[in-house]
Amino acid sequence: MKRTATILVDADLFARIRRMRDRFDALAQRIAEAYTEVPVEEGLAERDPADQQVLGTLLASKADYLITGDKELLALAGKYRIVTPATFWERHG
Repeated sequence: MKRTATILVDADLFARIRRMRDRFDALAQRIAEAYTEVPVEEGLAERDPADQQVLGTLLASKADYLITGDKELLALAGKYRIVTPATFWERHG
């Protein structure tokens, strides 16, 4: 069932909402641009789509390390900056 609602917003609040939307759109664009450079790791997305997203976040953020116990991601440690918590602690603890 479809319902209709009328929302009243004053001009100042509406201007703030538009500025917030513009900032959100700009942030979404920067995130999208960062992910365009992320390679799709062969087979990773099929095995676990979330792992491809984690790898993308690692690369897009230019983080120093991804610290994980995930075996699928650790298998990529030779190509990317992925270490176990124990390895990270040995190097930096």
